[in-house]
Amino acid sequence: MAPRLLRWQPLAGAVMIVAVVLVWPDAGWKGGVWSLRAVALVLTMGALFFLDDASAEVTAPVPAPLWLRTVVRAGLALLVALPVWIVALLVERSRLPEVWLLWLSVEFAALFVGGLAFAALLGRGAPEPGVLAVPGLVVFTLAALAAPGEWTLLGLQTTDWTIAHVRWSVVLSVALAGLAWASRDPAWRRRSARPSSMATRP
Repeated sequence: MAPRLLRWQPLAGAVMIVAVVLVWPDAGWKGGVWSLRAVALVLTMGALFFLDDASAEVTAPVPAPLWLRTVVRAGLALLVALPVWIVALLVERSRLPEVWLLWLSVEFAALFVGGLAFAALLGRGAPEPGVLAVPGLVVFTLAALAAPGEWTLLGLQTTDWTIAHVRWSVVLSVALAGLAWASRDPAWRRRSARPSSMATRP
C-alpha cells in the first residue's frame, strides 16, 4: 500500500476547510452544533477519496484480499479524520453540553462509515468511486435536513435524545454491514481461492 497510490489531497483540503470553520465566528450553542456537523460532512467527503484505486485492475490478482485493502484504506482515512474531529470537539466544548458532543460524535461515525460503505459499493464497478460518492453523500444530507420533524436526523432538540440516538445508531449499524458486504472479494476470486478436488486427492 504505497502512499503515492492514495488520493490524500481531498482529505488534506478538507482539513484546511475544517480549520476555517472552527475559527469562523458564530454565536450560541446552535452555531456550535452546525459547525460540528459541517466538520463531519467535510471530513467524510474528503475521506471518500481514500477508496479510489486507479491500480485496482493491476492489484486484483495479488494475495491480499479486497476486504484487507479496503480496511487499510479506510483505516488510514480514519487515522487522519479522527484527530481532527477530536480537536473540533475540544474547540466547541465550551458552548455545548456533553450530551450534544456525544450525539454529534454518533452522527459523525454514522456519516463517516456510511460514506465509506457507499464509496466501497461504487468501487466494485469503478476504480475511482470518490467523485461519485460525494454527490450521494450530499443528497443524503439534504434529505436528512428536509425530513419531517418526527423523522429528522439533524434536529436541534434540547430534550429527548433517545430517538435521535437510536436513529443514528441504526444508520451506523446499516453502514457497517454495507461496508462489510461491499468489501467482499469478487465471485471469481472466491472460486479461484477454493482448492480443487483434484488438488486435494492423495
